Parts: sequence; structure tokens; C-alpha cells
Amino acid sequence: MKLQHRLILSHTVTALAIIGIISFITNFSIKNGFERYIINEHNLLVNEITLNLSHLYTDEGYNLNDVEHIGVEAIEKGLIITLEDKEGNILWSAMEHNAGLCEAMISNVKENMFQHYTNWDGNYTEDLVPILKSDTTIGQLRVGYLGPFYFNEEELYFLSTINQVIISVGFGSLILAFIIGSLMSRTVTGPIEDVISKLNTIHLSKQSFVGVPDGYAEELKALYRSAQSLESRIREQEALRKQLTQDMSHELKTPLTSVQGQIEGMLDGIFPLNNEQLQSCYDEIIRIKSLIEEVEKLSFAENNNIEIVYETFNLHKLIESVLIDSEKILAKKNMTWEIIEGPSFNPTSYDSFSGDSDKVKQVFINLTNNALKYAGVESKIAIILDNRGNALSISFKDNGRGIPKEHLPYIFERFYRVDPSRTGHNGLGIGLTLVKSIIEKHHGAITVDSIERKGTNFNIHLPIHAKDSKKETL
Repeated sequence: MKLQHRLILSHTVTALAIIGIISFITNFSIKNGFERYIINEHNLLVNEITLNLSHLYTDEGYNLNDVEHIGVEAIEKGLIITLEDKEGNILWSAMEHNAGLCEAMISNVKENMFQHYTNWDGNYTEDLVPILKSDTTIGQLRVGYLGPFYFNEEELYFLSTINQVIISVGFGSLILAFIIGSLMSRTVTGPIEDVISKLNTIHLSKQSFVGVPDGYAEELKALYRSAQSLESRIREQEALRKQLTQDMSHELKTPLTSVQGQIEGMLDGIFPLNNEQLQSCYDEIIRIKSLIEEVEKLSFAENNNIEIVYETFNLHKLIESVLIDSEKILAKKNMTWEIIEGPSFNPTSYDSFSGDSDKVKQVFINLTNNALKYAGVESKIAIILDNRGNALSISFKDNGRGIPKEHLPYIFERFYRVDPSRTGHNGLGIGLTLVKSIIEKHHGAITVDSIERKGTNFNIHLPIHAKDSKKETL
């Protein structure tokens, strides 16, 4: 079932339940209140009849014609009266003088009441009420009726009208709830369907999500922004994939073309078949192999196949050895380096660091190579070693040309390079991706901040005891 239909159904069912509860409570309250009203009216009517009979009484007794007139009116109102003297002798009885009218009244009341109240008792009840005059009992009135209460035709019509009004209001409210539910569900599902439709067109070249439409609820705006972010990421990844294809084509084609040309030259006798030519071909093959190994390393990292072997080693000396090994290359660009101990530096935590020394060494080799490629000549590399709580804080800084602000969010993305032209730089742009993966597998974190023409700073945080076990798979 579609979400829109679910929302309409749930809204309608909820409205139906509310209308049903309100109708039940209203009908129940009206019925009970009206029953109390009828009983009270019955008592008032009996008191009125008793008072009238009291006024009719004279020293000679009652005028039976007047009594009969009161008795007929009582029958019309659903009461069967019998007038007795104070000794209980019958002076006048409606059942004797108007038997047919009494039977017709009883039959009519029963028929009306059973039509509306199937569980109505309908038992014939008689109450004995004294007749007083000047606080003296002059007789008694026997009042018969169908109890415990009854409704005449006017009262039943009133109740029936009330029920019809409740049903009409309930039915109208149900239709209104359905309409409102349809409109409300459309305001929810419309934006969702719009997002789905646009997500299905992401593969097209045209940008699907442009701005957040006005009028959306905050949650739907958040969904729209999330879809925008997803589209941006997909398009960025697609651009990186295309860039990888171009880079792989360029990086592999150049050495292969060189090897092909040299081999053809040797076969044609243009180049002599000697160690120099073979060494040149070998160097190009090694270059191809190194490119393939870079991709292989990234593949291993992304598929959690690199094995992390934990051991205790001196991290300070490891970083220093990486920079010493790179001194010749650094000297060619007039670049210098230094290791600085921060204000909270704890040598013990660096002397006995727990981690994979080979993988950690690769981190600082990649960072150093990155600085060699992009920092610029006569720049300086400064590595600041410090401690923050139970973690090592290492800053790998240079004062080179820096990274443009718009590139910082993607600097750790695979195949991403700030300079896509490859001018003077070999590689596929996966060095920093591997750095981030290795740091995270040591339960650490790496961030970068940079200012153009002022330099770049990679901030590394590593827990002092990355893991107690000796081996973990990356």
C-alpha cells in the first residue's frame, strides 16, 4: 500500500474512532440526562395531579366529573390513576371508567418504547401517593405507569432527531476528515515522490536537486537537503571515477609507450641491445608496477583485507627515520624539516607506542611525499609531537602554498587531487586515503586545515594503547 493511502486510511480511521467515541458519549449523556428529566417530569406531574385533586375536595367530597376530566388528561400523559379515600375505598378508577383508552395508551407506549429501547423493562408499576389538604390526609392517589420510565411520542421524536443530527454530523465529519487527510497526505507524500523522481534521474547529466522548495515542512526540507547531498556525493564520485580512468590511462600509457618504443628500436637495430637500454625498460616496468601496487593497496584497505599486526615500537624514532630517508629529495628542493616536542610531550608514550610499525611508517612516508609534491621549494616541514589526555597529538605542518578551501572536504577522498592536471606529479591520488584508513584502524583520527600561501597542517590523534590484541584485520 502506498504511503499516501496509508496516511489517508490512518487519518480516516482515527477520525472515525474519535467521532464514534464522541457520538457514543454524547448519545449516552443525552439519554441518561433525558431519562432523569422524564422521571423528574413524572414526579412533577403526579404532584400536580395530587394538588388538583386536593383543590377539588369539598366537605361533600369530590365532583367525579371533574375527577374524570383530570383522569383523562393523566391517561393522555401516560398515567392511570385511581382515587381512593383515606380508608382505601375506590372513589374513581381510570381502568373502570376509561378501560379502552387505558389499554390503547399502554399498547402505544410499549410499541414506541420497544422500537427504541429493546432492553426496556416495560413493567406496569403503581405508586401510592397521599392527598393532603391543610396538612391533613383526605385520601390517596394510586398512580399506575409503565416503568421505570417511558417516553411519549413527542419525546421519542426529540431523541430520534438528536440521533439523526449526531449521525449526520459524524458522517459529515468523516467526509471532511477524509478530504483533510487526503490533502495532508499529499503535502507529505508529494515532496517524497518528488525526491524519489529526482533520485531516479541522478544518472542524467542535468542537476536534479536545485535549491530547497518553499513550503516544505522542516523534516521534508531535511530530506530534500539529504538528497541534495547524496546527489552531490554521487556526482563527485562519478567525477573521481572518470578522473581515475584518465589518470590510469595517462600513467600507464606513458611508460608502456616508452617501453614499446625502446623494444621496437632494439628489434629494428636502431637502439643497441645493451644493459643501458634494458635498464631503461626495467625502470618503466617498475613504474607501472608501483602504480598497480597503489591501486592494490587501496583495494585492500577498502575491502578490509590489510592485516594490522600490533607491536610496541618507538614512534619518535620511526618518524625521524622517515624524514632522514627523505633528506636527499628534500635537499633537491631546498626543503628543511624539524621535529618539535610540544608543551605536554610525554616521551614514554612515544617510546612504547602500540601499533603496526610498517603501516604507521607508511602514513608518514605518504605525508612527507605529499609535502614534497605540493608544499613547494624552500618550504619547511615541522612535526610537532604532543600529548592530549590518553592520546598522542601529532601535527604534520608545512609552510608551502596550502590547499584551496573548496578542496579541503575532499582531500581524503580516493583518487582526489587538488591539481587534476598531473603537472609534474605522478600517482593516482590515493596516498592520503590510505593515511586516513590506517589512522582510523589504529582507532585514531586525522583532520586537515590549510590556508593558501601559508601552509597545511595535518592533525593526527592516536590512542596511546590502540589495542591490546596482537593482530587485527583492516
